[in-house]
Amino acid sequence: MGNVILATGIEVLSLFFLTVMYFYHQKVNKKSKFNSLKGIYMTGFGMILANISRVCISLLNLPKWCMFFAYSVNIICLAVLSFLWIDFNVMQLQKELSYILKLVILFIYVTGIILSSVYSILPYVLLVFSAFFVIALSLYGWDKLSKAKKENNFNVIFSSLVLITGCFFFLVFAVFFSLTPVLVLALLIQLLYTLYSKIVTDRLTRIKNRYGMDEELEEQLIQYRKDKSDSFYLITCDLDDFKSINDEHGGHKEGDRALTLVADILTRVTEKNNATAFRNGGDEFVIITDKSDEQNARNICGELEKEFEALHFRDDFKIKMSIGMALFDGKASVEELMARADQFLYDEKRRRKSE
Repeated sequence: MGNVILATGIEVLSLFFLTVMYFYHQKVNKKSKFNSLKGIYMTGFGMILANISRVCISLLNLPKWCMFFAYSVNIICLAVLSFLWIDFNVMQLQKELSYILKLVILFIYVTGIILSSVYSILPYVLLVFSAFFVIALSLYGWDKLSKAKKENNFNVIFSSLVLITGCFFFLVFAVFFSLTPVLVLALLIQLLYTLYSKIVTDRLTRIKNRYGMDEELEEQLIQYRKDKSDSFYLITCDLDDFKSINDEHGGHKEGDRALTLVADILTRVTEKNNATAFRNGGDEFVIITDKSDEQNARNICGELEKEFEALHFRDDFKIKMSIGMALFDGKASVEELMARADQFLYDEKRRRKSE
């Protein structure tokens, strides 16, 4: 009787936390990819209700077919969860699966649902397979990923490892009464990362903001204290005559479009060159490199100049950007480093105006 009460209490708590997380996750994540995440929550609710129903059926001595029905719902939810976990996290990883691979995965899960009545362990195997598949996708091409994408992929890996660990302890040691608390924990990890991403991301341009930049600088300084040779370049970018866009060339709506186009270019260039772009405020942007490689920093500046030269914004206005850079020497403060890069930038602006 004590185990029954404990199991029911765990399911009720899981239901409460899952409900709160569902509405909050829906509020902070309104993109189309929420559809598959919503499906994961729905399967979670189905698993909880099925488990609670099994307890009630057992206590009330209801017919065996009722227990079989509740058990079948739980098994089907597990199998569906496995498929949705891949679907959702592939979108999180910003990767595409071929139609052939999608059909193969779908066939595996449909077969798993059909055979689950005979092999009750199969849905758990499918869930472990899904988690490992997602982890493999997260690690694919890791060395070529930008720092921001590595952070996102690590979140996906961590939440998938939680599911694998939960299945392992459930099947081998029977530590959990069901997998719903494990699912709640995995979704909580996803939710916390979503909230963190919103804190460090600029809402307009979708690149990291000043808060994210401060975090990156702090991390770079910590790394430098560990390894004196591992320094970095700070590159400041400032749009020329940006105010005239708002005043004379389309207003604030066009100004926002210009900033979005600039952020897209910065993201594209930095991801190729092991660097991270930030919006420092207004029309000011900052790039921080991973290494103290001067050629790499110059490549970034050169590629940005080419990108902006080729960019068509409006017939009556050409977007131009002044760029400055400075190497962290281990002595200057962040403010001094920013001032050096800005001085380089202002000298460039003056040189252009004098031409």
